[in-house]
Amino acid sequence: MMLRGRHRGLLASRLAPYLAILLSVSAGCGSFRPADPSRLNSSVATYADEVWPPRYAETLVPDNAEVRSMRRTFGNLTRDGFEFFGRGPVRANDLGAFGVGRVARVEVPNPPLPGINHDWAAMYWAVTSTLAPEDLADLVSEQGPDVHVGTTTRLTVGRLFKPARGVRARGLVVHQTGITGYKVEQTMLRNLRRRGWAVLVITPPANIMDREEILVGRRVLAIGEGEEITTIDEAGRVLAALVDDRFAEWGYACEALLMAIEQEYPEIPQRPGVLIGLSLGAIVLPATAARLGDRFDAAVLIAGGSNFLEIVRSSSLGRGGVRLTVDGRTATPEEWGALVEAYLEHSHLDPHNAAHALRSMPVLMLHATMDRIVDAGRGEELFERLGRPDRLVYPLGHLGISWLLPMFGPRIADWLDLHTPSDPVDGG
Repeated sequence: MMLRGRHRGLLASRLAPYLAILLSVSAGCGSFRPADPSRLNSSVATYADEVWPPRYAETLVPDNAEVRSMRRTFGNLTRDGFEFFGRGPVRANDLGAFGVGRVARVEVPNPPLPGINHDWAAMYWAVTSTLAPEDLADLVSEQGPDVHVGTTTRLTVGRLFKPARGVRARGLVVHQTGITGYKVEQTMLRNLRRRGWAVLVITPPANIMDREEILVGRRVLAIGEGEEITTIDEAGRVLAALVDDRFAEWGYACEALLMAIEQEYPEIPQRPGVLIGLSLGAIVLPATAARLGDRFDAAVLIAGGSNFLEIVRSSSLGRGGVRLTVDGRTATPEEWGALVEAYLEHSHLDPHNAAHALRSMPVLMLHATMDRIVDAGRGEELFERLGRPDRLVYPLGHLGISWLLPMFGPRIADWLDLHTPSDPVDGG
């Protein structure tokens, strides 16, 4: 097809801004802004046990009703996030209890997707239960041994990648992905492996991807359905408890997976340890640090933000299922503001509050100034809550900074070289 001069000029004028951005980014023109030197002197938040929603590893003993139900729910699982792996059933070999959950090593037959990196050393399921053993016993007594209780289980997939062949193991990177898996991060992760890092990739827990779809904008979830909520403060408390429960799962899964890997691969040093998160993984990263901060020496947050309630409300993907009605009418801006204030007051693990758990370590942020999926303003807020850490700023949107991660990978690896030990740390 031939384009005449006028059409060529129109096309060029429309493409010019995008080409200019791409060329500037590829030329390394993103601005680096060093950290506020006083941020590491700030006090670090501590989290009492009661902050963490309960989980019961002892409920998940082999052959009980919950495990049988879980097998019916996940036994032929062929989907992890949006990545399809096997046409047949997976095989999960239980490794035992770790932390508040159990870990199984998973064998997936014949992965069919050519674009996915399958050279992992091991694939794991970390599984927790929100059902106390005594409650399970009551259900079995009332409804029989085949009672379906699979919705009380939480399942998270982790994949362990060893350092590149011939490279001495240096430490461990834990990478928390966004909701679309880790396709766009593969080049960045390979770069880290070539520098001696083992990498544990953790994708969103299964409950975030299905039941409470408030978190990914698939449908409206009636918060407090079945219970009467009479005040905005109470609505904020219910929302905070829901988000804290879901965010805590990442920390529980990371904790269990690290313990299992230490048992299975003692030759892989876990210190120095690094936390990296992209998109949703970056939003949840402060909660993981609140659970396991003493295991990590540095963190990298890519396209993250603070105040999850405002993130899902303002996202170009939709409102995330969050809607506030008062007496049957849509809430006023003032009432919405009161809900957000109540939510932040009651939440412990929203990045607005949990960001303080990262004030004891070097942090690098990658920020997209044109982000509308995780609104750029929420990224600015996270930057402030983190104490103004090192930051790379690019004139990109959310998808742009994700797609161009192969270009940013070397800068991230260089930054880690500067801020973490080059050799394993004793006791790691």
